Amino acid sequence: MVEAERQELFCSVDKNLSGTLDFSEFDVAWGVLQKKLVAQTLELMGLTKARVMMAVAAGGFLLLCMFAFIFVGVAAFFGGGALGAGVTTGMCAGTGGGSAASQKEEEVDEDKVAGQLDEQE
Repeated sequence: MVEAERQELFCSVDKNLSGTLDFSEFDVAWGVLQKKLVAQTLELMGLTKARVMMAVAAGGFLLLCMFAFIFVGVAAFFGGGALGAGVTTGMCAGTGGGSAASQKEEEVDEDKVAGQLDEQE
């Protein structure tokens, strides 16, 4: 902060024109100083308000495009035609096969099973 900015800050918060700051004036000056420092730091980082708003708008637009792509793709594959029926069947088969492949095969204790069968007879 240059001397002129410090003088401007001091003059803007010294409401009673005493040439000194009391606690309430110092508290106001501290808040103003913090806001200025944050704004300067963000500007040095390249995060101006306009750039942040543009980034949020671009992210929202990309999100909308992605949803549109997904919904159009789903509508194309799951339509009433032969392609839709084939894709649906393939997805169901793939899901079932993947689910079966991911399950762990249980080890069977044959002696225990035989013992339980003998008990029931």
